[in-house]
Amino acid sequence: MDAEPRHSTAERGVHAVAERYAYDKQSEKFVFLQGAYQEFAETVNMLLRNVGREDLAAESTSSESDDVDDYTGTTPSVIKVLGETHDVDSWADALTVAVAAILRDVDDHERIKEVSGRKRTYFVEEGQQSELVKPRQIPDTDLYLETNFSANDCVRKIEQVMAKYGYDRAELVVFTEEV
Repeated sequence: MDAEPRHSTAERGVHAVAERYAYDKQSEKFVFLQGAYQEFAETVNMLLRNVGREDLAAESTSSESDDVDDYTGTTPSVIKVLGETHDVDSWADALTVAVAAILRDVDDHERIKEVSGRKRTYFVEEGQQSELVKPRQIPDTDLYLETNFSANDCVRKIEQVMAKYGYDRAELVVFTEEV
């Protein structure tokens, strides 16, 4: 059975052009720029349906505000945090790599321990990792972090650490693959 989706000739042409221009070479690995491709595909679909320029402008502004990332059912392949790009294999890896990058950029590692749940600690010093369900050492530190989280929770933890240290969420980009 063919797993490829069926497209019209025009759609295949659009996809071919989009794929040609929507890849970015990162560390010898090609990463699909999902957001750019999605916006491009939506714009082309509207043009194929003869949507007017005013409708197109209204549609693009409304879709941006409704976007909420859901990482369920995906695997991270590359994470870009504070301008650094890293290949990753799992959500625990993405969390560890991102937190390590943030801590390399700051002087005060103690503040990260303030990021915690109501009943759980997420970041502890060496010797206290037995408090964590699935501990992993943060490279180049004496700290451990909890990695027993869902995909969405891993991204939320990275966002919380970024906020704790005053970084903008725009400094984080996660490229994923469908599982």
